[in-house]
Amino acid sequence: RLHRVSAGYDAPARPVRTLLSSFRVLSCADLAGALERWVDAQPLLVRALGARDWRGDVADAIGPYHARLAPLLPALAPLWTHGDWHASNLLWSGAEPGAQVQTVLDFGLSDRTCAV
Repeated sequence: RLHRVSAGYDAPARPVRTLLSSFRVLSCADLAGALERWVDAQPLLVRALGARDWRGDVADAIGPYHARLAPLLPALAPLWTHGDWHASNLLWSGAEPGAQVQTVLDFGLSDRTCAV
């Protein structure tokens, strides 16, 4: 329901910042270039990564999955999403099995991503 409600809300994505759930890097065909720009926009992250081979680590760990995702990207409609979806950010109709979400809280990590 949240995704249906946010459809048509076309505000631009938030700027890069710490603790923001974002699909920005993964939604780019050029994963390495997008990740480089994303990291460079966060000086403390650059410092924390230091001399580590994080580019190689990402290529090994995420690269194969991103290669499978890339052809599907054009079909993903941009959409504002919550970014921190877990049970404690939701108010429920009750404690019984089958309870439904009644309220969504804490949109602090929301961003323009997609509903994947």
